[in-house]
Amino acid sequence: MFEASFRATGSYENPYLQVAAEANFTRPGSAAWKVALFWDGGDRWKLRVSPDVAGQWSFTLASNDPGLNGRSGAFLCMESKRAGGLRPSSRWPGHFERQNGAPFWFMGDTAWAYFTDSAEDNHNRPQAERLPPSAFRLHRCKPISETQR
Repeated sequence: MFEASFRATGSYENPYLQVAAEANFTRPGSAAWKVALFWDGGDRWKLRVSPDVAGQWSFTLASNDPGLNGRSGAFLCMESKRAGGLRPSSRWPGHFERQNGAPFWFMGDTAWAYFTDSAEDNHNRPQAERLPPSAFRLHRCKPISETQR
């Protein structure tokens, strides 16, 4: 993963809505990428990308903020033994795989009453906490209890 921070120079009441900023990447031997920067509070903006090709990458920012617009940079992406991020499977539509092509089996469970102060309704939490770390990759739950007092 590559991450870079930048500072806007304009004054905005709501930077989240008033500033647009994206990085135009030149990737090794393939098509260009555009990645939006995200606001990190105050005058800070961040660029975060997970490269999918080893080699030299470069970028130039395009923004309506003068302090961000035209900024540029480069980095070298090295080969890795890690499996990489998730993407849609090229072999099985509707499934996922890692960037290196290894299948990712998206397994999970649902604990509707995981977050509740009611001991009577809190039947899912002890069960979920006893699972071994590799049992599920996802645990879906409802964040608000419907317990009436």
